Amino acid sequence: MEPSNSYRDYSQEELAEQTLLGLLLLAPETNADARDVYARVAPQSFGIPAHRLIYAEAQKLAATKGHATVLGVIEGMAFEGTLGAAGSDGYIHHLADKGREGISTITEATGFVLEYGRARKVASLAKETLKAANMTGGMTLDAAEDYARRLLKSLERSDAPKVGETAYDGILLGAEKAFAPAVKTGWWHLDRKVKFSPGRLIVLGARPGIGKTTAATQIAIQILHGRTSGKILYASVEMDAAEIGLKALSCLTAHDSITPFEKKDKEGIDYIIGNAMMVAPTLNRLHVLYGTRMDRLSNLAHEMSKDERDPLLMVIVDFITSMRPVGEFNTKSEAIGSLTKDMKELARDLDIPVLACAQLNRGSKDTSRPSMKDLRDSGEIEQDADVVLLLHNEKDQNGDPSGKTELIIDKNRFGGPGILDLYPDFIHHRFTLPAPSYGG
Repeated sequence: MEPSNSYRDYSQEELAEQTLLGLLLLAPETNADARDVYARVAPQSFGIPAHRLIYAEAQKLAATKGHATVLGVIEGMAFEGTLGAAGSDGYIHHLADKGREGISTITEATGFVLEYGRARKVASLAKETLKAANMTGGMTLDAAEDYARRLLKSLERSDAPKVGETAYDGILLGAEKAFAPAVKTGWWHLDRKVKFSPGRLIVLGARPGIGKTTAATQIAIQILHGRTSGKILYASVEMDAAEIGLKALSCLTAHDSITPFEKKDKEGIDYIIGNAMMVAPTLNRLHVLYGTRMDRLSNLAHEMSKDERDPLLMVIVDFITSMRPVGEFNTKSEAIGSLTKDMKELARDLDIPVLACAQLNRGSKDTSRPSMKDLRDSGEIEQDADVVLLLHNEKDQNGDPSGKTELIIDKNRFGGPGILDLYPDFIHHRFTLPAPSYGG
């Protein structure tokens, strides 16, 4: 929490942040430099938690009313209940005083804030590197190389967008991507409405037990089945390669591949192994990473993408909120925001779709049709996802399961919303579909 109204001696970083905030709060609506800051700088660029809250409110006011004022920020934060976390209204007036001192311009103060933000990223990665080295008794050369690559990538990132591409360039790039082949999920009604295109982040959310993992595994298998090249990386935080493999095998063969293992039925297990041998060309293209580290997932995905003869078709993350982000964060929301941005960046860097599963909030009613507002830390997920799909078990008039699952297209950045029907077959770990419609 930000210091009280005693206003102690501040570090250079704090002073830079205070100055920028003060200048923004005093800037008139016509100030082009202020508008540029709001467009370029994210709240996460500020190192002081209170400053992030204040800047986020100012940014919101600038977007809705053209500019931010001291009173506007105070009123907005008081209404949202965040004023206490920012210190007090007196502290926000204090920031305005810092702006009046005129020790730097908005452009200069912005440069300082962004530079300090970059320095924090470096420090965070360095700390993580030392921690890893201490835990392992020293780092291997490969591990050191991985951390160095991440460090360089972090330094390359900026809160400011890269300059150089014109709108015309963007149109040409968009046209190129429009004709880039989207992977087919195997669900004909979904493929009509949603494109699993390169560079897109698709989020699949559901309550526990509805079938997120089943749906994700089935999509992966249907993409891979019948291909002679191409692979998928499946990052799981709950199931290992054997468990995912048995689910995939059941889906492929329409045969219960799990019960014989549970009952230690030798004859049944031998039969399953025979089935696995027949569909091995498909199963061998599904690579399972068991673990929670986002950096490890990113490193492996980049490595797998290097083989052009056997391209990486998609990455699946099961699921978002259990992944461990790169760096340290003050809140769960910030951590989730970092993860979704890293997943979106991974999709763009490797030019592949990323499918990420997500849990719904426990407070959402089991009987109600969910929306993306029910996703845990939904604000960050909503912002970064290109598509949000939700699974929902439909109930009949008596409140009993109807035998049908709804696949809700709640966000579709490049298309429209919709509700599609699926029919769960959990014995064979898959969903079946309604008969194809050729009417539109």
